[in-house]
Amino acid sequence: INTPTNEGAHSISADGRFLYFTMCEHQGGYGNCDIYVSKRVGNEWSKPENMGPVINTPAKETQPCISADGMALYFVSSRPGGFGKLDIWMTYKKPDGTWGNPINMGREINSPGIDERPFIHPDNNTLYFATDGRRGFGNADIFFARRHALGSKWNEAENMGFPINSFYYEGGIYVSTDGEKGYFATERMNPDFQLDIFEFAI
Repeated sequence: INTPTNEGAHSISADGRFLYFTMCEHQGGYGNCDIYVSKRVGNEWSKPENMGPVINTPAKETQPCISADGMALYFVSSRPGGFGKLDIWMTYKKPDGTWGNPINMGREINSPGIDERPFIHPDNNTLYFATDGRRGFGNADIFFARRHALGSKWNEAENMGFPINSFYYEGGIYVSTDGEKGYFATERMNPDFQLDIFEFAI
């Protein structure tokens, strides 16, 4: 999995068999940062495979998040066709196991700024992410959006508010399967503006 270059921003499938992650500055990639996948066989992980030109482009692709049912992959990209510097995109797995053309998540989610750190809750209806492109409390805030009851559209994203968000940077949120606990990264209370992990009750 790890090389002398950059690996990170990983997401593991609910069954523990597939690891999706970002590799940057890796020889043979389509852009500076691409999304790769590795499969677990027994106790070993397979050699990572680039997810190919449908997912990866000469632009930046990073921060994958696989849905609990394994049928949708959310990720961040600077590819053309977005609304800002970085947008959140998604792709569905087709019946033959390949991935469909990525879909921009639209103005309900994306902004003129940086939209990143997507996390799709196991309920498959709640998307959490960080953005600096919407009105908030500080540098970047955590927002959430719920899937529209009538289909695949999403309702307008909402700020999670104080005390989750602050004057400082917040991002990288994870919410437990039972929906009772949340975990996120923030630079608050750190004199060097480095990130710490906080938890909160929902």
